[in-house]
Amino acid sequence: MERKITTYFNFMPKELYKKIYDKSRKINWTINPHLDGKYSNHLTHQMIDTDLNKNKLKQPYKQLVKFISEKINRNIFPHNMYYNLYQHGNECGIHVDRNTVNTNLTCIIYLTESWMADWHGQTNFYSDDETKILCSSIPYPNHAVIFDSSIKHGVSPISKNCYRDRIILVLQLNVKKERK
Repeated sequence: MERKITTYFNFMPKELYKKIYDKSRKINWTINPHLDGKYSNHLTHQMIDTDLNKNKLKQPYKQLVKFISEKINRNIFPHNMYYNLYQHGNECGIHVDRNTVNTNLTCIIYLTESWMADWHGQTNFYSDDETKILCSSIPYPNHAVIFDSSIKHGVSPISKNCYRDRIILVLQLNVKKERK
């Protein structure tokens, strides 16, 4: 089975995006230098780091997981969920989220206020040998990318001309089966 990368513009309904966006502006950020590859130095806020009982997932995240599940027509559940914040000077090494082909997906939702392509900061997806960029995703507001968690990826450096925060919500998802 082929490993896929799918990008979405205007991913979530505006009301749900606003709820998630507003939450992202009230975070107490920490640094975890080894979270995303050996060169990472961005800020993060961990929400889930183990399997979680479905009933304990709070709103609006419960609504978001349901929305993603319907969007991709798969039964999913997050085993990891966190926000990342990048600014000029932050780095993110090339990494994989999970080494399980076709059983885990990662969903990155861009929560930027606004973004210009000239500011860079795109998520790049690499071939296994890291000699080719397979796909690149610019962090426009309410843009999302869903991909097999075993695909190598990282963030290109943000331009010194960018004074905005590049905030993302990452959901690492167990994939159960197609919805009926």
